[in-house]
Amino acid sequence: MLAPDRIVAGQYQVMRLLGEGASGRVWLVRDLKERGNRWALKELTPGGSELSPRESRELVAKEIRFLRSLKHPGLPKLVDVIEENGIEYVVMERIEGFTLEQVCANQGGRLKPPDVVNWGTQAARILNYLHSRTPAVVFRDVKPSNLMLDADGAIRLIDLGIARTFNPTRPGDTHCIGTPGYCPPEQYQGRTSPATDVYATGATMFNLLSGEDPEKCKFKFPLVSTLVPEVSEAVDAVISRCLLTNPADRYQNGGELVEALRGILAVKRVPGGLLRLLKRFRV
Repeated sequence: MLAPDRIVAGQYQVMRLLGEGASGRVWLVRDLKERGNRWALKELTPGGSELSPRESRELVAKEIRFLRSLKHPGLPKLVDVIEENGIEYVVMERIEGFTLEQVCANQGGRLKPPDVVNWGTQAARILNYLHSRTPAVVFRDVKPSNLMLDADGAIRLIDLGIARTFNPTRPGDTHCIGTPGYCPPEQYQGRTSPATDVYATGATMFNLLSGEDPEKCKFKFPLVSTLVPEVSEAVDAVISRCLLTNPADRYQNGGELVEALRGILAVKRVPGGLLRLLKRFRV
């Protein structure tokens, strides 16, 4: 296990633990060769006692290829891939900012509808990039703590640890993984698709607007406007469709969700105060 002050591969000095995601710990490191640069370093530990050393190596190589292939401003950039003592590490861009979970907590547990629609639209755009790849990539863990608001007011999607490519002919995932409350029913059955991420985005927006834990709803969500009267019928309609239990009834991917949310942002009859808030953030 890494620890502060340890130097990895003769170049990256460990500073502190940034957090622990779905697939391992992430550390803040100082680049000793590029002075002033600080990155996020993640140990690749695909594992499980059921995997042979060869299978583990193949999974690590697959994840590295996957991370190298992603190029989108809403995703962390891959900086370097290193190996030390038989362990592979990826060095990623460190995103400065606050998660939407932190932003929500700082704002008293609820966020304003224009902000949530704006940030939900940005998240859906990032998902659309993943869903539009060949094969499509399913993130599988959209939630407030995996959406970062950076210093420019832009949303970044972090922790790609459990994302997987989507194969409609494959009967299911290796195992169920994700966050209770944000996972739709099919994810508990080990089956995911781009519509799975749509559900999680709807659950995220529900949580940010209402302050309620989606897990407590047990797949039966009330209209957000019954909890927060200022939420419009249009916002209710989009979130409710995201949260339908049958994936075929939801928006099918991030692109369809973007179009639905853009329709809300395009409505001209917005109260003046909300309009001013909306203009504070770019979409």
